Amino acid sequence: MSSANVDLVRSLFRGPGARRPRRPRSTNRARNPTWEDVIRVRNNQESDGATRVAYILGVPLAENVVRQWPQMGEIVRTSKLVAEVEGNFPELTLEVGRRLQLDDVIVVEWTCNYGDGRLYRNVTIGELEDGQAVRVTDYWGEPVVTPEWRQPLTDRLDMPGDGIWPTMSILATIRAREAESAAPAN
Repeated sequence: MSSANVDLVRSLFRGPGARRPRRPRSTNRARNPTWEDVIRVRNNQESDGATRVAYILGVPLAENVVRQWPQMGEIVRTSKLVAEVEGNFPELTLEVGRRLQLDDVIVVEWTCNYGDGRLYRNVTIGELEDGQAVRVTDYWGEPVVTPEWRQPLTDRLDMPGDGIWPTMSILATIRAREAESAAPAN
């Protein structure tokens, strides 16, 4: 990321005149991460695991966190209500593809399936104070087919299923592993 782009990102989150930020840190260093890199991100999380969004961000939520969903014009206030909303999606499976941190801002690309067989590609932006997320904004969408008129103007994005954008089979494997680990031992 060029320094001009970093300064732009900083100004969006902190306003004009903010100090020049450090270079962004990524929790997975590979340019084209492999499935092993994705697992490494998952295992290196610092989240308290209390909510899915804490897992996605890799940090705990502040008690007074504000979570925003611009597509629907909704806002959820407090970590307790965030957890309550998330509890209404028991079939949801998700996996973090890439997590980048720039000082007190975390940007995460992740994939989920609500249990209906459709994959959603998402971006979550977390703003931190004292190592906890105080504001979270989620953007997500179901992949769509490129319109015919645009096909000659674009190239296909290489999306290996074992990289940043996990496939349905990867999410199903994760779901199966979680079910096995939750089953009582005989």
